[in-house]
Amino acid sequence: MAVKPTDEQRAVIEHNGSPLRVLAGPGTGKTFSITHRIQYLLQVLRLSPSSIFAITFTAAATEEMRKRLELNCGIRSDQLPRVSTLHALARGLLHYHHALVGLSRDFHTLDKPQRRLILADIAEDLRARGIKLPFKGFSKIENYLRAHEQAKCANTIPEWVANDPKRRRTYDTFVERYQEILRFYDAVDWTDVIKTTLQLLQEHQ
Repeated sequence: MAVKPTDEQRAVIEHNGSPLRVLAGPGTGKTFSITHRIQYLLQVLRLSPSSIFAITFTAAATEEMRKRLELNCGIRSDQLPRVSTLHALARGLLHYHHALVGLSRDFHTLDKPQRRLILADIAEDLRARGIKLPFKGFSKIENYLRAHEQAKCANTIPEWVANDPKRRRTYDTFVERYQEILRFYDAVDWTDVIKTTLQLLQEHQ
């Protein structure tokens, strides 16, 4: 038995004539509504699949949306509108326009295992330099990574680093080593992917 959209979901699905922003929490039927919205655009408004682009946050949501569209619209997977995660879209744009943002054509993005190996390497390097990290367990080095990510996104260093001279020196050493490793392996992390894509779109509209 097909699930019918609620009145609120139907308003989203059949909206027309202007941009629409919908704020919805977990479990409220976001994927359901977007999938049916695309189906409405294809089957009722007769838009071309090539004119529709759906962006999700997770790979699981992307796969679920593709399967639902293929099933509900009755068209082949290679004829579906493009559905992608935000990060995959950003990475694709950077590969295509790599020269505009100073990246090589063959740069790659760090995955979680690679990032953990790099952090372990940096932690060992800091210990060899006699720098003692002020946190217990593996998370001690990850705290500095999170601080670096915040600094890249918000252009501000967290207070727990900025207000402590010893932590600031450790942070500066961490950042120097982290970026050095990324350059050596011709790699970027996901924070760089999003930030650099935003830079690309702002500077080359």
